[in-house]
Amino acid sequence: MEQKPVFRLEGVFLEKSTFEKYSTTEALAKPILSQPQISAQKLPENQVKVCLHINIFVERAMLSSTMMAQCEFLVENLSDEQFFQFTQINIPAIIFGFMREHITSTFQKAGLPLFIHQPINFIQLAEEKKKNIQSEKP
Repeated sequence: MEQKPVFRLEGVFLEKSTFEKYSTTEALAKPILSQPQISAQKLPENQVKVCLHINIFVERAMLSSTMMAQCEFLVENLSDEQFFQFTQINIPAIIFGFMREHITSTFQKAGLPLFIHQPINFIQLAEEKKKNIQSEKP
């Protein structure tokens, strides 16, 4: 019987966040959200580091944030498919809750109108990433 993958979230950390407010009088009609970028790195002793990076341009401001989560898998011999699912869907979805609050708070503290990032479909992003990986294979 195959063991289900189990992981313990050891922490979610704000790795880097930069905020720039521009003095131009031209305001954007609507927010511009970059495609979220997800990176995963295997570490020793069943550890994994996953980073979620988002750029947002709203009105006269730009926020660039990277949040990182470090996790420990409690099951040995994780399949490649299980690793991909956890690092591209599950863990980024957990990080996004923290990222979303950080984004809203940063724009609010800057005196800009309330901005709440819309939910992200990490399943769809993972499927697109998988297709891109498969199309690059010879």
